[in-house]
This record gives sequence, C-alpha cells and structure tokens, in this order.
Amino acid sequence: MNGSFFKFKCGKCGNEYQLDYECLYHDMDKKMMIYVIPNYDKKSKKELYKFVGDFTKQGILSEEYILRVVSSTAELIEKILINDFNFDDRIIEILKVIHIGIAKEQVPNIETEIKNAYFNVNNGQPQIIFFLKDGRTFLSQIKMELYKDIEKSLSRELNKDNSNEFREINLKWARRFIKG
Repeated sequence: MNGSFFKFKCGKCGNEYQLDYECLYHDMDKKMMIYVIPNYDKKSKKELYKFVGDFTKQGILSEEYILRVVSSTAELIEKILINDFNFDDRIIEILKVIHIGIAKEQVPNIETEIKNAYFNVNNGQPQIIFFLKDGRTFLSQIKMELYKDIEKSLSRELNKDNSNEFREINLKWARRFIKG
C-alpha cells in the first residue's frame, strides 16, 4: 500500500523512480479486480472486454464483482483503500466533485488548479486530499452523513450504473454521472 512494489532503484546512480506498469490486482474475497493500464485507450478497452469474457466463461467472474481500470499505482492504492474502508468508489468520486464546489469558496480557481485528488484515511477519518499544480495540498474531511445521504439518494441510479465490465471511475466519470 505504500507503492514500494512499483519503485525502481537504479543500481548505478541510486535514484529511485516510481514506475507504473500494467498489472492486475485481484482480491477474490472481496470480489474485486483492478487493472492498472498506464496508457489506457480504445485498444486497451477492447482487450479488457475479451479478458472479462474469458474470465466469465471460466466461472471466475460473477455479477457481484467490482471491475475497475486505473492508469497509475496511486489510483490503484486509492481504489484498494476505498474498498477496504467499505465505501463505494463511485460515491467517493461524486463526493470529490461536491468538495471541489465547497473548496471554491477558499480557492476560487481550484477546478483548473487540481492535479490529483485522492481518498485517504487519517486516524480513522475519511478525507479527500487535493494536490494542486503549484504543489499545495487541500484537505477535505468526508462527513459520513453526507456519504450516507448520497448513497441513499442515488442508490437507484448507481444500481442501474453497475455493470460487469472494467470501468474508469474517476472525477471525469463523476462529472458525467452528475450531469446525467
């Protein structure tokens, strides 16, 4: 979970690099697969359809499996953490959009300034960490009441949205989902 699995240390100069490479995370107990594909594109998407079909035919995948595709190890770690905290990553992404709206009061141009936004847990408290392009970070605590309200009010739409295919669930997805 600290990303060290994806670190490379040069034997000559000693520099360390974070390498994102294609891999599959599979948690059979939690029925979750997360595929890391650094340069995810339409060709990759077609290959994943075949992959899912093959796994389904072999009886490995069932309907309740959560299938996600991410483009970095940081996103992989985030998805695992969200699942370990028993949250729905779709609701977390929607919460990120809501928290961006709230943060506009303090950082007016935050939407264009966000480099990344990740779910995190600090002392048992769920939060979203926004990393801004200028190196600053912005923390926003997730209120359980708000999470539960969103979960309840969007349950019908989220159940319709559940499909047995690898999906990119991120800020872009959340913005499209909210717009309907």
